[in-house]
Amino acid sequence: MAQAVSVDEGHDLVQLDCAMCHAVDRTGASPNPGAPAFRDLHLRYPVNSLAVALAEGTIIGHPQMPQYKFSTDQIADIIRYLNSIQTLQPSRIDPVNHPSRSSGSLATQRVPANP
Repeated sequence: MAQAVSVDEGHDLVQLDCAMCHAVDRTGASPNPGAPAFRDLHLRYPVNSLAVALAEGTIIGHPQMPQYKFSTDQIADIIRYLNSIQTLQPSRIDPVNHPSRSSGSLATQRVPANP
């Protein structure tokens, strides 16, 4: 229950501070075409590694991006939310669909939550 609240809090934070430029939900286009959709951030960065940037004040991307600095609790909420909406990673191999891969290959582990 507490983790669900944390995910909801993370959504509220990114909706308030980031949605003016970024798509912050599981669907939809970013209002700013140059701003990546948050559901695809894992294609650019390991999502958990964004915690440092959020703590120090985000200076990622481009000069027009506002600088935000979040508390430790807010960062945890944002990271939980971001992890909850990430799309499947195409670099992961599903051994069921690729039987020639060894049994030690990475199977797709991330499954998008129901919208």
